Amino acid sequence: MQAAARQFLIRLAGRAPLLPSAGAVTFVDVDSLLRRVYGKQKQGAGFGHAKVGGYQVLLPGLNPLVATISTPGAAPLIAATQLRAGNAGSARGAAALIAEAVATTKAVIAARPATAATTAAAVAAEIIVRADPAFYSRAVITACRRARVRFSVTVRIDAKVRAAIAAISEDAWTEIRYPQPVWDEDQQRFISRPHIAETTYTAFEGTSHEVTARLIARRVPELRNPQWTIKVNCSPSGVTTPRSPTARTPSSRPKPSTAATPSSNTSSEARPCSTSRRRCPPQCRTR
Repeated sequence: MQAAARQFLIRLAGRAPLLPSAGAVTFVDVDSLLRRVYGKQKQGAGFGHAKVGGYQVLLPGLNPLVATISTPGAAPLIAATQLRAGNAGSARGAAALIAEAVATTKAVIAARPATAATTAAAVAAEIIVRADPAFYSRAVITACRRARVRFSVTVRIDAKVRAAIAAISEDAWTEIRYPQPVWDEDQQRFISRPHIAETTYTAFEGTSHEVTARLIARRVPELRNPQWTIKVNCSPSGVTTPRSPTARTPSSRPKPSTAATPSSNTSSEARPCSTSRRRCPPQCRTR
């Protein structure tokens, strides 16, 4: 089935403009999600973790692993899938799935109708594999390096990562502005002006999978606390970007500049919905 789906996608790419602007950059995104089932005899079902109402609970279900292909100007295409039991870990089988998805992506880019532009784009195409902290593992990073593609994987913050972030000088942090406010799950509000900084980091040090990459950190000022919420992305000397749990560093306090204070940008805060006392979810834009 997977081989048939792969061939169908490759042939379809030769007849339809599936990936416009693929010559610039093409993203391969990998993720898994527990899908609940209700029949007790459902084949392959197992109890897995899911978040319901803000709480982590165990639910019976299936845990599919999916890889998609997309470009800045194209909607995602499903490149590879793997149906697993509900109790499967997120990263189980991810390395093999990434290898298959990258091979499919290269074949899809090469199969596009031959023109001077598409031929040059196929040669210069840059592929970036993106994944969340659940996929930060030796097998996944090794699969990306073996396929000779860039990767942006969120790392889990531990003592070593905290030390790398603490070594970043205050002058190295740069404020950026999002085109549209982004919902932050940790602070339960919209943010639009975080600070980012970059340093180097050696992952899996002392093993045969050791790799030195860029470590990109993002910090956001908290509303009720003079602290920063830190998130990190890791990439190899070409790309490593970790997404990670929140780490608070009291020593690095925000500068008292008007542009960086949340109060100066009211659009970045989540306001109460007019019909409820709870904060608005990302889908609710009621002010």
